[in-house]
Amino acid sequence: MKDRADLVEIKPHSEVTTTYMITNVDELLDIPTVTETGWLSLFYLTRLPLEVRNVLAHLLLLPLAVLLTTLFRAVTGVRSYGTFMPALFALALVYAEWHMAAITMFVVLLFGVLGRSALPGKLSRQPRLTAVLILVILGVSTTISLMDYLQWQHDGRVLLLPVVIMAILVDLFYKALEREGPLSAIERFGWTLVQVAICLPVMQFESLGHWLVANPEAHLLTLAATLSITAYRGTKLVNLVVKKRGHPFP
Repeated sequence: MKDRADLVEIKPHSEVTTTYMITNVDELLDIPTVTETGWLSLFYLTRLPLEVRNVLAHLLLLPLAVLLTTLFRAVTGVRSYGTFMPALFALALVYAEWHMAAITMFVVLLFGVLGRSALPGKLSRQPRLTAVLILVILGVSTTISLMDYLQWQHDGRVLLLPVVIMAILVDLFYKALEREGPLSAIERFGWTLVQVAICLPVMQFESLGHWLVANPEAHLLTLAATLSITAYRGTKLVNLVVKKRGHPFP
């Protein structure tokens, strides 16, 4: 047992042969574990159990991923779906295999867009999103059932794809489909996937995440950088393309 996390579990009266290796993660990352029990220990996240620190390491990488998407949009001026959606999907891909996530996303979009088109057009936002959420959950369930039927190896962690975010994505995609046409809706979705690809290496940078667990105050610099980027009013790459082509960016 390590930090209240069970490493090996052997049931009584079972004949098994087990081979395992124990590694001191804190020693590898050169991050000391705080053992102080006073109220000041609240300011030290390294006192938490190892499994909790592993989760926090990924969560604390989210602001850096959002910083990258903010910089990408400020420089390029491209349109995509959602402010935090690329970072959240990148986080989901850390725990789920990418091809299973892609299949799930495709089925969910198919279910969501087709189902959304069958709903009354004048629904208010709350019942509309509720209906889309139900369709998204049905799409995820169908995908998992299909993978099992075809005997594809899959990890149930694909369900960690943020279902609520997917529901909002479907709703935004359908709105763009109605107002701007299929080309613009698909283009915005493509730019969203590009930002997911940019965020993914950051979300996989576990050693940096554990460093942030020990030094969470470093995100004050992340906040300052984000505010500085949003204040940028210079020429965007999209505008340069528009001037070069002589017609609006598609």
